Amino acid sequence: MTDRDLIAHDQSVDSHGIDPRGVARSDELGPMLLGRLQAWLLTAGKVVIQPVLDAERMPAVDAHDPPTRMAAAVRLRDGTCVFPGCNRPSDRADLDHITAYVPIDDGGPPGQTHPNNLAPLCRRHHRAKTFGAFTYHRRPDGAYEWTLPSGRRITTDPPRPRPRPDRPDEPDHFT
Repeated sequence: MTDRDLIAHDQSVDSHGIDPRGVARSDELGPMLLGRLQAWLLTAGKVVIQPVLDAERMPAVDAHDPPTRMAAAVRLRDGTCVFPGCNRPSDRADLDHITAYVPIDDGGPPGQTHPNNLAPLCRRHHRAKTFGAFTYHRRPDGAYEWTLPSGRRITTDPPRPRPRPDRPDEPDHFT
């Protein structure tokens, strides 16, 4: 038997006005009817059900490191490293402060750690952003706009589902 992870979306109507009752979603299998979900779960050894956390409703914190629930919400929101062309899963990425964190003792403002100022970057791209000339910001539609050292701008797509576990990571680009 295989262990299974299930992300539970708690909503009665989606953003398009469609009633999703009777439909479940899995990172591994995508959307499915509840009958298929039941059959899928019957083959499981251990099932972990995680609720979707609304990152936009979380209060900002003054600490550098986000609380566990905030970190989970950001990783789930974005799914992968947000650097252009990277698809490393967000659960194996650092959480970067888009606008650099300045400790309050050094004059930084309160509330710098909030989901709107956090994004997952794999270690390679986190270092490239922190120590290189890469900059980026998160747009209201969830896309990220990057400025490369050459001055070229690249806009990523809004967050996408995490890659299937059996798909190997693609090579890094733009580094």
